[in-house]
Amino acid sequence: MTEFKSKIEELKPAKELNFVSTPGFGIYKKFFPKEAVAHPAKMNCLLLEYLIEHFTTSGDTVLDCMAGSGSTAILAALHNRQAIAVELEGKFVDWIQQARGKVLGAPTVSPKGEISVIKGDARNLSGLLDGHADSIVTSPPYEGSEAFLDTDFMKQISPDIEARALKYKTGAHKSQPHSASVEAERAYLERTEKGRIENPDSIGKLEKETYLQAMFRVYSEMYKVLKSPGGRAVIVIKPFNREKKVVDLPYQTWLLLEKIGFKLENVLKLRLQHLSFWRVLQYRKFPEQTQIRHEYVLVVRKP
Repeated sequence: MTEFKSKIEELKPAKELNFVSTPGFGIYKKFFPKEAVAHPAKMNCLLLEYLIEHFTTSGDTVLDCMAGSGSTAILAALHNRQAIAVELEGKFVDWIQQARGKVLGAPTVSPKGEISVIKGDARNLSGLLDGHADSIVTSPPYEGSEAFLDTDFMKQISPDIEARALKYKTGAHKSQPHSASVEAERAYLERTEKGRIENPDSIGKLEKETYLQAMFRVYSEMYKVLKSPGGRAVIVIKPFNREKKVVDLPYQTWLLLEKIGFKLENVLKLRLQHLSFWRVLQYRKFPEQTQIRHEYVLVVRKP
């Protein structure tokens, strides 16, 4: 059995984390509506708690710009952070509002933060927020689709991948200025202006825009709304299989973040305690296939 290892680990060694699974939000289940508890796509709450405690500070404004069922905002508020949840899908917004009410009404020994819920598209963060966030903790959505594939776009983003990887190994990148996020975004928008979706439903349901193009817009907006200097973004992201091969989404995500201007601070990886039934069957049928046993956490800063 061969386990997948992201190329991001060539740039910075990854610290492995081992937490038990937290189905149904674990000990935080009581704060969420039944529909949210039943939803299958949820971040490990012990991982989320670790990220909030280690990479944000009490009193910080913590933003989740792709909030989903709202676990980041709920845990941030329970750990005395001021939470902002931005979510486009209406039913998720309703779930977060219900969870917010439960948090506000629950007696707690330690102080709690406020939770602000905003219905909107993460590709327009700077138009949705009045101020800046101290930190962003988020996990981008992904639905397997041919819309993901965009080799030409990645070549435009990073034509010299191998050369820059060598710079990281030697430390030479520290003397190299990063591309300004405004310039990077302008180049992208000029390239895709004609193919812009006027009223997209969500990043997971793309038509003319590829996943990587959409996420480039999101990460550019994240850069804008983070405090300067030193705003930190924590992004939980997982590689995935396509045609029996692993797509290194953590590394491709870093290439987008670097192009925008972020600096890589930490790399973590969470050991997956359980595989889906479908994944177990797939690995049994194709034992030679590289197995995905971790999801990655990229911790980046706005210089």
